[in-house]
Amino acid sequence: MNHRGQIVIENDSDVDTLADFTVYEKMIGDKSLVDRFSETFETDNPVEKELLAGMLQAQSSLFEVQEINAENSTLRLFDLLADTEPFEIVDLGLSQSLKAPNRPLVFTRIIRLEPFNMTTGLGFIFSPNHKDYLLSRSRKMIKKLQIEDPAIKRLRVFFHLNRKEGLPSSFDHVR
Repeated sequence: MNHRGQIVIENDSDVDTLADFTVYEKMIGDKSLVDRFSETFETDNPVEKELLAGMLQAQSSLFEVQEINAENSTLRLFDLLADTEPFEIVDLGLSQSLKAPNRPLVFTRIIRLEPFNMTTGLGFIFSPNHKDYLLSRSRKMIKKLQIEDPAIKRLRVFFHLNRKEGLPSSFDHVR
């Protein structure tokens, strides 16, 4: 956002971030678009029910990539903002493009399903050399924001940190 509170789109990934924000963050009447959709959506399909339940619980955070298995399109992540055990996600794009030895950092939103987890597609990539700075700076920025919802604060802060400190990234269309 600029000084007038207007959203400024600088590139295609900003559009993706805005779409993710619009779908998953609680904005209107303390509900997200996923919340509103779930109120009217009916299905007997267990896969659709599980996916919708996962989307309703999806959380964004900063993760350290601990391991990449490009052959299986999986990554093992450790959440740097929450006290949780490392877990595995399936993500074709990230698993094929990131390099594990340097343990890159990824800010993304995770949808937890059985028997796997996946991202919503949101992704900011940071150098592992910036881990301490990102953790310290993000805490300070979050404290200053006059927004009540911690998820919106987190996304807004890492969106701005990505513009300043993020590694360039692009996604190719896979056929």
